[in-house]
Formats: sequence, structure tokens, C-alpha cells
Amino acid sequence: AAEAGLSEEETQKWFKQRLAQWRRSEGLPSECRSVTD
Repeated sequence: AAEAGLSEEETQKWFKQRLAQWRRSEGLPSECRSVTD
């Protein structure tokens, strides 16, 4: 992440977005949102 010029905070934010996209693509419920959201 450091090589990409991202801060730790940005890296975590990016990772959470990727994880959320993966969960949606897998048809899994997100951790803090309802499926209909």
C-alpha cells in the first residue's frame, strides 16, 4: 500500500470498499446494512 502512495487510512477504506463489492457480488449480506439497502 505504501508503494502505491496511499496512507494507512486510505488503504483501509479501499479494502473495505473492495470487501463490500465482493460481498455484494457473492450475494452475501453486508455487515452493517440490510440487503435491500
